[in-house]
Amino acid sequence: MDYSIYYVPTFYGEYKYYKDGNQSQKPEKCTYWSQNAALVFKTELERLLDYSNLDVDPNKLSSLANTSGCTLVVRTHQVQGAWCSWIKIPTMLGAEIRSKMANEPDYQPKNSYILAQVAHIICKKDHHDILSATVLEDLSADYETLQVSSLVLIKEEGEKRVKSYFIPQNAHSVSIECHKLTYNLHTDEVGGFSMKYSHEETLKKGSKIALIFPHFNLYVTGDLSFYANVLGVPKSSSYWCPWCLLSLIEW
Repeated sequence: MDYSIYYVPTFYGEYKYYKDGNQSQKPEKCTYWSQNAALVFKTELERLLDYSNLDVDPNKLSSLANTSGCTLVVRTHQVQGAWCSWIKIPTMLGAEIRSKMANEPDYQPKNSYILAQVAHIICKKDHHDILSATVLEDLSADYETLQVSSLVLIKEEGEKRVKSYFIPQNAHSVSIECHKLTYNLHTDEVGGFSMKYSHEETLKKGSKIALIFPHFNLYVTGDLSFYANVLGVPKSSSYWCPWCLLSLIEW
């Protein structure tokens, strides 16, 4: 198999970080790379289904076969002079994993998910200025794409690979008409109108929709510093909040 079909472009760069904005001192050179997180997820899912021949057996890929949506976990951490970001795609439900761990002594939890790195920054500490000037904005846009989209996977007649397309999450009546992926969008207003959209790419005759992920459940994990960045309050103090009347034990 030609593995280049699963290639995801990587973007490289370097950022000069001046502590406290003081440019009179020698800057810390932070080299970094990143990939489109939405495209990484899409590609990894295509690879998984290609290798499984579209056999989305609920007993094997219960999380992906779940019609309520696909769960994704975004993980970030600072370790050994570098900041890293990963995307984790569970392929099994939590209850099923716990059941297998309890009943199968040789079961490996690592077989229940796909883990792919999407960003890497060489830096002494994950300062907000470094993250925002390098990869944070692009990653936020990628995850926003996942949060507002559905994913449609199509199997073309005679092809071994699946194709996948992001469409708006509120799309309905998704189908293949005249060899094109089509769907309807309608306004939320009472008595509003509906519009039909067609994807630009022409599909082969006999193409079928193999699977639709209606939405994605996105969970972000990281340390308190990254959590402050996510909340939009970077450089927050780690000291006890003077306005909080509850003690540590109470909350």
